[in-house]
Amino acid sequence: MRTGDIVKTAIDRSGADVAVRSFRQRGVSPTPVELVGLDTTADALAGLQARSPLVTVHPERRWPGTCHVGVVTRIEPDHKRFAFHEVSPSAAWDDRPTIWSFRDVRRIDIADSYAAALGALAGPPASPQ
Repeated sequence: MRTGDIVKTAIDRSGADVAVRSFRQRGVSPTPVELVGLDTTADALAGLQARSPLVTVHPERRWPGTCHVGVVTRIEPDHKRFAFHEVSPSAAWDDRPTIWSFRDVRRIDIADSYAAALGALAGPPASPQ
């Protein structure tokens, strides 16, 4: 999320949110994360990738409802793009990284159970050709 898009923040303590109710039911609590630079997409990608073996990228504006799981292999801030080596939904690594534009990224997740399951099945990525 771009910090410029944030208008207001608040903590929802109502318990109406499905995710919050699910976390409470399972006894899951949020854990503090070391600060990650959020001033630029490059900072966010580098900081989050350093904290998790896999990241999940959501291109919500361009391809709503989709997510892509993988590792950031190269960040090119001057060109506003990055190389992303993806693992498929069937837990197979792509042959080589693809190039993504920063503007296509609307959300980045780390440490989610879907990415963890894919990573466990796929194993480490092979070196790109």
